[in-house]
Amino acid sequence: MKAFGLYFAELREKSGFKSQRELADISGVSHSTINRIEAGTHKANPDTLRILSGYLKGVSYEELMEKLGYLGHVNYSFKESMPPMVSDKPTVTYEIGNLKNAKDFIDNLDLNEKELLNKFIIELDGVPLTEDEIKRLIAFLRVDRVMRDQAK
Repeated sequence: MKAFGLYFAELREKSGFKSQRELADISGVSHSTINRIEAGTHKANPDTLRILSGYLKGVSYEELMEKLGYLGHVNYSFKESMPPMVSDKPTVTYEIGNLKNAKDFIDNLDLNEKELLNKFIIELDGVPLTEDEIKRLIAFLRVDRVMRDQAK
């Protein structure tokens, strides 16, 4: 894992992040997790690798998974056809500008916070949201609903 940590630190720097904190702030992955990955004392889990791969240049999620031993050798000429992550949860993707689908999703949202976290992988711009980001999104939506109701 020490070798992967050095490789990861190099990727972070080549991707324009001068510090671990900078990558942590933009990705939502904790600074301590990134620090432990780079120190080689922590094996990143697949969900963390997926999030971080969205911010690192010149490497794919599959390549990171392979380097950490989660995948056997991958034929990268076929990686586009591979599913990005194996999960039994449906993925809810919201792309900026797709307001109608987001509004439909919000208006039909009838799950409590725990059910939402357990039932869906929620992505923004193709990157899964962290649990903390999802909780902040739910809080925002609750405030937005109250404000809309008061405006009526």
